This record gives sequence, structure tokens and C-alpha cells, in this order.
Amino acid sequence: MNLVDAPELVTAAVAVAVVVLVIRFQIICLEDIAQAEEWEGRYFSKQVWTFIIFFWIPLGGILYMMVGRER
Repeated sequence: MNLVDAPELVTAAVAVAVVVLVIRFQIICLEDIAQAEEWEGRYFSKQVWTFIIFFWIPLGGILYMMVGRER
């Protein structure tokens, strides 16, 4: 069996890779918020950014990296 005969296998592998990357990105964002000793973020508190990142996947993390992060 080669990959041409099993496109479902390729699709499943790509889907798993995307899910792993999105989860890792969420973890990176949450770690960044947790490691900030003095809150350096913009617009919202730590708790609000954590809520946005946690429940608005993956756009919450993207917004945090683009808008909320102060570095």
C-alpha cells in the first residue's frame, strides 16, 4: 500500500499535525502570560487574555501575540 492508494491516511496525518501545532501554539501563549512577573500586556488583564486564548482557539493566541503582548 502506498500513499496514493490511501489519501485518507494522508489527510488524517495532516489533521493530526495541525491539531498538534495549534495546541502547542496555545501552550506557548499561556506560558508567556504565566511567566510575566509584572503584567506587561495591553488592553486586558492576564485573566481576560487567558480566557480569550483558551476559548477562542486559535484566534485568541494570534490576537494576543499581535495586540496584547508588550514585547
